[in-house]
Order: sequence, then C-alpha cells, then structure tokens
Amino acid sequence: MRDRNGIGWMLMVLLMRAGRGVSHKEGSVKDPARGITGGDVKWSGPVDNTTPWTVEAGKATETESASCPVDCDCFNSYETVDCSRRGLVTLPSLHNATRRLYLEDNRLVTLGAGLRDAAQLTLLIVERNSLERIDVDESFCGLTRIQELNLAANRIQLFHVASGTRSTNSEVTRCRAPVLKELNLSLNLLTSVPRNLSEFAPNLEILNLSYNEIQSATMDESYAAMTSLRYLDLSRNRIHELAGNDFNAVAGTAVPLEILSLVECGLVQVDEDALVDFVNLTSLGLANNPLQQDTMTAVLSRIGRQRPANWSYDGLEPHATDMEVEEHGSRTCPQSDSQLIRLDISEIILANLTVDAVGGFSRLVVLDASYCELEHVDPHLFDCLPELETLHLEGGRLELLENIPALRRLQRLHLQENRLTTAVDLSGIDGLESIDLSRNRIEMIPSRWLSGTRGLRIVNLSHNLITAIEPDAFHQVEFISHLC
Repeated sequence: MRDRNGIGWMLMVLLMRAGRGVSHKEGSVKDPARGITGGDVKWSGPVDNTTPWTVEAGKATETESASCPVDCDCFNSYETVDCSRRGLVTLPSLHNATRRLYLEDNRLVTLGAGLRDAAQLTLLIVERNSLERIDVDESFCGLTRIQELNLAANRIQLFHVASGTRSTNSEVTRCRAPVLKELNLSLNLLTSVPRNLSEFAPNLEILNLSYNEIQSATMDESYAAMTSLRYLDLSRNRIHELAGNDFNAVAGTAVPLEILSLVECGLVQVDEDALVDFVNLTSLGLANNPLQQDTMTAVLSRIGRQRPANWSYDGLEPHATDMEVEEHGSRTCPQSDSQLIRLDISEIILANLTVDAVGGFSRLVVLDASYCELEHVDPHLFDCLPELETLHLEGGRLELLENIPALRRLQRLHLQENRLTTAVDLSGIDGLESIDLSRNRIEMIPSRWLSGTRGLRIVNLSHNLITAIEPDAFHQVEFISHLC
C-alpha cells in the first residue's frame, strides 16, 4: 500500500510539472465559479492564471510605472508622499496622483511653480522651512482641491493674493482654492493681516495667524465675503491698539466668526466698540494683555450689545443708565445678545471682577480669570451666570468669596493660590466634580461642608493652615476619588 501511494504521488507531481504540455480537451476543464466547461470556451493555448485587465488595474499599472521622488517615501499608489526631514532645497517632481504631501523640516526658500503638477492635492504641510514670500498666483494656481494648507514656522513676510481673483477670466479664477478650509500661517514674520484673502480662499473656516509680527488687526473689506470663517487666531502678535473699525469686515456681517483669540498681543488700548458687533462669538481670548481695569470693563460690557438707534459718533460715551437690564429677583444683570460660552481674561491685572464687565454673558460656560491678582469678586455676578460650569480664579488675592451656590451648574472650581481663610460655601451644588483650594490660608473645614455634592471626584486642600475638620464635614458625600 505504501508503494502504491508513493507511486501515485510521484505521478501527480510529474503531471503538475508538465502542466504546460497538457492539452485541454472538451469537457476536461470546468470553471468552479460559473460551471463553464471547455465545450463553451475555445482554448487558444495553455490556461493563463494572471488577473484579467480592468480599468482600475490599468490605472494601478500606470501609477506603479512612475517613480517615487528621490529621498521621499510614497504610499497608497503615490496618494501620500512624505518628503519631510530630507534636507530638500527644491521641490521634488510630483506625481499627478498625489493627494497628501509632507515637506516639513526641510530648507525650502521658495515653492515657485513646482506644485502645479499636483492638481489633486488636498493636504500640503510645509512647516519649519525657510520660505520668505508666498505668491498665490505663482505657487498655488491649479490647486483647486486643496483643503488644508500649513505654512507654519517659516520666515514668511508676505502672503500675496492679487485682487480680482473672482474675475470671469479663467486665467485668474484658476488661482482660487474653493474648498480650502484651514490655512496656518503661524510662527512667521508677517507684519499685517493678509489682504484679499477671500479672493484665494472664499470658503476658509480656520485662519491661524498667531506668533507673527502683525502690528494691526485691520481686516480689509474682502473678508466680508468669507461666509464660512469661524476661527481667527491673532494671538502672540504685536497689536498694541485695537481700533473700532478693525473688524468691521467680519463683525456684524455674514461672517459667522465664533472663535477669536487676541491672547498676549501687548494690547494697551482697545476701543470700547472694537468687539461690539461680535454677536456670534462663542469663545474670546484676551489673556495676558496689559489692559487697564476700566478699559477691560468698557470693552467686555459692549460685546454683543446693539448700539442705540440714536447713537452718534461724537466721542461721547454711553451712560450706564442706557444699558438694558434683566431682573433677577432684587438684583439686576446686563442684557446682551452675546453667545459667548468661553471667556479667557487670565493674567490681566484686575482688582475687581464686576457685574458690569462679565454679567452680560448669561450663556457663559467657562470663565478664566486666573492670575489676575483679583482682590474682590462681586457676589451678585454669580446670579448672572446661570450656565457656568468651570470657574478659574486661582492666583489671586481673594480673602473671601461669596454666593458660589448661585452657580447651580458648577462642576469645576479652581481657587488655589489665593488668601482665603475659610472654606467657601458650596451648599446645594449637586454637580460639583472637582474643587482646588490648595495654597490658601484655610484653618478649619466646617460641618457638612460638602453636603449634597454627589458627583464630587477631586478635593485639594493641600498647603493650607488646617488645624480642625468637623466630624461630619464630608457628610453624604457619596464618592471622592482624590482627597488631599
């Protein structure tokens, strides 16, 4: 039996090796998928086991026949090309199938016209190179599918967009990027906000101009056509003054600007009407600017407020009695059309946090007034902030803080590094999750201090002067994951 089996295996191997010489007679071949027999097909020769040609296969073969740029890595049939950190001084030759191109950390001084063969580009990253000037007509014509353009951390002093790009002239309109959503020009040497930008990117949503040398926030009238712009970052520039008409093109227009950052710009003077028409703003950053208390109060108190119909621009200031108010029991809160949800005024020297300054933001969820050296917070302010969930007041000089229980939705409270001598009243704040009272001067934790705070997770009382804790100070507190 073993001999017969061995002979049988040998015969099978011989037949397989001689397969090319086997003739395919009628009825001798069957298609396992469709049941087609040799009688249905006229065989012209030996069976070809290669994959049939298709349009897709033809495209793949054509793509594979090209070569990847020298010193670059290519993926997904040249759709992704990674040329980062290769010491390039000129653009590599690109395949027309390229969609994502990474060129960061090279030594490019100019882009020239080297991108015109990559008309399918949707993502272009050229961070940390040595680019000095960008001319849209020269470098980006034909990139009609580009969605994200990152030119951060170069030496760009000018981002030039010719006016009249919306002309019917095809040679001009082809220099538009109609689906560009994000443009990052941060960490460059720009001295002004790019002009005519909507001519190039009419549907831009995110514009990052942070960390430049911009001296004026003036946005030309072309920005009024950017009806998708929702994020504008001008932080860490040299904008020492903010005029009332700097944002006329994007405030009170069809531009739905939601997020504006002017953090650390060296702002000294701000016209009280500079931000008045930003009724769509949900996030505003003014942190770390050397603004005076009166200036800050005047600017904040005007955000989202409609000018009176009889307002005249004669240099007169509106009287406080002209402000509309909303009744809250026996207290009053300014009435505003503002949609502001997040406000960052940290690291601005403010002695007091008043209702006039912040009380009009009834939709506020996050308020950051940390490291302002605050000495006093108007207790009535918390009656005007019914939606507040996160409150930052750390790094101040507060000795007393009252009426916190009015913040019924408060979840996170930061009061570290103040001069509080008593544990603040937190009664009735059911949703409180964390509280930081470290580095104060608290001596005693009173009875039922956290009673009713059912969702509490973190309590930090470290670096205080605590000598006594009442036995039932944490009565009915269901769960604390971290207590220090």
